[in-house]
Amino acid sequence: MVFLDEFGHIGPFVSKNHEKYKTSPIFGVSGFILDVDQVRDLAHWFHKLKEAAFERDIELAGANSSVWEKKGNSLFTSGRVHKNKRLGYALINNIKQRRGKIFYHGVVKDMTPDRSKPTGLYATVLSHAIREIERYFSTKSSNYLIVMDEHGSRTRLLEGAMKTMFSREKPAKRLVEPPYHVESHLYGTIQMADWVSSIIGPLLTHQEFPVEYAEMEWATKYFKTRVDAASTHSKIHKRTARYVHYGPDGKKTFKSDS
Repeated sequence: MVFLDEFGHIGPFVSKNHEKYKTSPIFGVSGFILDVDQVRDLAHWFHKLKEAAFERDIELAGANSSVWEKKGNSLFTSGRVHKNKRLGYALINNIKQRRGKIFYHGVVKDMTPDRSKPTGLYATVLSHAIREIERYFSTKSSNYLIVMDEHGSRTRLLEGAMKTMFSREKPAKRLVEPPYHVESHLYGTIQMADWVSSIIGPLLTHQEFPVEYAEMEWATKYFKTRVDAASTHSKIHKRTARYVHYGPDGKKTFKSDS
């Protein structure tokens, strides 16, 4: 089984200092791959972790711990990661201990706002992610299912996934059905994928833009080695061989790698 959530932001990006389009220079999906016979055990471990780590928060919320959710972006930030990094370590380690793998696939956004199509971007990223996951499971001669956090453009995304599944050239033959979209607060596995994505997003952003996003250095410092050791068939895709930058007017310029 594959559990995925999104990282970065789906909308247009011009620059970090742009008045409107400044949220994230990358977008992608990430999470983890796990043998089906290990899923319940990992979910049970995560449930106990939440109860122990956030006992007071759960009590104050007056919530049932089974459906109480802690978003990863409230844990893994420059101001809080030093306190919470061990939760990330524990999650990655427990996925590895159960023969699981971290997975991510993303893209550096290079479209101007007038050409940007957020849902189209998501559908394209998901299609490429499915092809990479397919390659992984083909080497194992195994079939798989994908479970994702629910999304407002669910129908469009499922239509794109089905096109990938039944493509004439490279069909995803081992994907049993199109991805399932579920409510994250009801699924600990998707909450774990959210935590993974809250680490992967800053890690890849800092990796691609270390100067512009120096404040995300924590992701590289604390998690890069662990993510690299646990991940498979994962990458950040650049549409060009050169870094793409945008001025305040939204015009594209290029800067060579040298």
